[in-house]
Amino acid sequence: MDVLIILSGAPGNIIFSTPLIRCLKTRLENPRISFLTSEENKYLLQDNPYLDKVYDFSDFRKHRKQHSNRFTYVFDLDADLRSRLVTAFISGTVFRIQKRTWKKWLLTRLKINQMIPTHIADQYLQTASRLNLSGDGLRPDFFIPYKDEVPTEWLREPFRKGYIVFCISAQHATRRLPLSRMIEVCDRINKPVVILGSSADADDGAQLEKFFTRREEHADLENTLLALNKKTVVYNGCGKFNFNQQASIIKQSRYVFTFDNDFIAVASAFGKETFAMYGNTVLDFGSYPYHTRFTIFENNRLSCRPCSAKGYGKCPLKHFRCMNDLMFDFYVG
Repeated sequence: MDVLIILSGAPGNIIFSTPLIRCLKTRLENPRISFLTSEENKYLLQDNPYLDKVYDFSDFRKHRKQHSNRFTYVFDLDADLRSRLVTAFISGTVFRIQKRTWKKWLLTRLKINQMIPTHIADQYLQTASRLNLSGDGLRPDFFIPYKDEVPTEWLREPFRKGYIVFCISAQHATRRLPLSRMIEVCDRINKPVVILGSSADADDGAQLEKFFTRREEHADLENTLLALNKKTVVYNGCGKFNFNQQASIIKQSRYVFTFDNDFIAVASAFGKETFAMYGNTVLDFGSYPYHTRFTIFENNRLSCRPCSAKGYGKCPLKHFRCMNDLMFDFYVG
């Protein structure tokens, strides 16, 4: 039995699709599972032992004729024009996710909430319900290639003795804290913090590292800092590691702080207790920590939130209270 899963999207969505991959591989009879995704996402799946083949769209189109009668079942998790064109040439049974685009529009534009809160991983799993299959209740999978494992020896002291990760990447500015509030979070963590993100986040990462760097000319303040129990020290890892390497660093961390981004899925895969900060987006959209302990920071007192299912370059109303007014009340031991 040949089965095809179609999903491009963000890395976080790919990771949240792994419970479905595992479900199909372990509960169908002798299945051969193939995955069709974008070229840039193939690396996320190459080491997944539950998959027999990973295609990108250009490879798949080249061999379209041989695929037309091959697949018994197709799970279309994109449900967009491209995936519909692909499935039009496949004779197998297609199970397509129910997109909630219009419900998101109602919620963001008219503040009418017709959403049934369902995690995106469970939405993917629901596509297999017509085969009487359900999930196993376990976390997502993330298989890190050996070449991308990051030994803690690569990090300087005091990070080798344990650290907390703060993932500051965000698809849009309205999903992330202003720099001053990131400093506040790091200060409250009060432990060694590794900042993760892309090269686009490197400047903010550098500012965070600089703010918490102890300088020789300020050595006279050391006793004061010790008296105040100030222990935060920051390492800026933004742009220094690929996605798999960042996952390895998260795997070895004690806790994860993050915005609404792909690292939520990574933290979930490794069962890390997660502290997630939400700005213009809300949990009703379906992306939040999955089968792991988590705390959500969000401002539910705003009538303008959520303003978008994705985000903006700046607050449309110019006050940005969804992030500026967040209250941080947490303790990490």
